[in-house]
Amino acid sequence: MSNPSKILPAPISLSPPTPSETPTSLPKTSPLRLTITNSISGLVPKNFKHAKKYVSVTKLALVGGAGLSFVDLICDLIMVNEYTELNEQGYANATIAAVGLSLVLQLIVVLVSNSKLAKSRILLEMLYVVTFVKPGVDVYRVSTGKKAATGSRSNPYNEMIYVRAIELFAECILIIVISIFQLISFGLFLFLMNPSYRSIFSSPKTGSQEACISFKNAENDHARFNVLKLEKTLWRPIEEDIRKWINGNLEGWLKLEDEGGEEFSNNKKALILDELVEDKGLLTRIM
Repeated sequence: MSNPSKILPAPISLSPPTPSETPTSLPKTSPLRLTITNSISGLVPKNFKHAKKYVSVTKLALVGGAGLSFVDLICDLIMVNEYTELNEQGYANATIAAVGLSLVLQLIVVLVSNSKLAKSRILLEMLYVVTFVKPGVDVYRVSTGKKAATGSRSNPYNEMIYVRAIELFAECILIIVISIFQLISFGLFLFLMNPSYRSIFSSPKTGSQEACISFKNAENDHARFNVLKLEKTLWRPIEEDIRKWINGNLEGWLKLEDEGGEEFSNNKKALILDELVEDKGLLTRIM
């Protein structure tokens, strides 16, 4: 018979361990330590050549970002020229204001970050800003791992982030200002327009629905001919109604014309499509 002590589990103690029983450090073979070590080593490239590739891609991304900033400036200058040629001086001035705001904010960042440095260094940093090469300079400093100058309140990486944020902010301000201007103009337009037109200024109906309703609710033939001036696709749903209207009245219109009436003019005849006329004899008279 087996020993019961070998079958039953050891008794569990509910009392807290004494200081002597508490481990002061993890053993070298601890599963937790192995897990942490493997996780960290997984983040580090095993091949040094791969690490160089990662660094190269990072530098390429930084240079690309600086290049986009410069291209954005060129696009702004082109748009200013385009707006000026189109006599849209308001949009041109708004674009110039956005570029100027970006420069001013960048100069403030440079002054705050380098206020404790020599004046020559501050002037050099300001020169980078006004010549629009500041993004490129920041990228060079970050990609080469250059540290901040002694006494500087910011490092190259933070300055690069600040400059990019300022550029985005200036672009957003331009769009917001133009949008607000357009909303105000539209509001004034609605306010100053004839009040009787406000209810028909916008409608959930489609163009085709509006054309069909206009034809059915027309008070006279002159109003119905106005519907025929529209594209056929707009009044196609009521083409059969228009066909009946034309064939039921065409002979009477021609008779009035023979009597010297001016109601059925050549302009109205030109609006009648050949396929809408069933009587070919009457069709020859309006061609």
